Amino acid sequence: MSRSGEPPQPAEAGSNDRALKKGVRPIPLTIFCALGFMSFPLYLSQYGAAHLRDMEFAINGREHFHWFFVIYGGFLVGYLGLWMMRRWGFNIFILAVMAMTVHQFIGTKNMVDFRAQLIAEKAAVEAGHPLLPELQRFDSSFLEGPAFQAIPDKDGRTGEWKKGESQREAIVSAPAHQPWLVFTLGLLPPLFVIFVAILVRDRFR
Repeated sequence: MSRSGEPPQPAEAGSNDRALKKGVRPIPLTIFCALGFMSFPLYLSQYGAAHLRDMEFAINGREHFHWFFVIYGGFLVGYLGLWMMRRWGFNIFILAVMAMTVHQFIGTKNMVDFRAQLIAEKAAVEAGHPLLPELQRFDSSFLEGPAFQAIPDKDGRTGEWKKGESQREAIVSAPAHQPWLVFTLGLLPPLFVIFVAILVRDRFR
């Protein structure tokens, strides 16, 4: 009984539940944040490899390579904010996904164009004449450079690859849709994180 003599009004159904859940991180978001933290050093080590760095510089340029680390730095901050269930973390994560989508789209398109150039170069060699300069957008000589020659073949050998199984021929013989498939699959995890975050947006502080 209240002081005014009126019986206390019952709390709105579900209001206490919403209050208790405020700031509580759901299990799917916890898993994806943990995976995001663990994947960051993996990306750093991957792009520290000399042959991958040579390929990135030749196909996309140094600026594209440097933007990669800026964008994934944004991912790291976004994951930290999502882990703390902060709304600013969700906003930063969305911006990082948008930037990564544009970044990866440009890189994928360049890789597709690079593969087309390698095919044209191979056809030109077989025809007995060099590829026209206007068709040589990329410098493909890095594929025969020391960084790629140091990669062991399937038998563990380095240097001249056995039976002509070079990186050049591997790229030419790969399915044409492979780069776009990798691009699409790479977008799925961050999009799922955004989907889960939207479902629990009322929990963000």
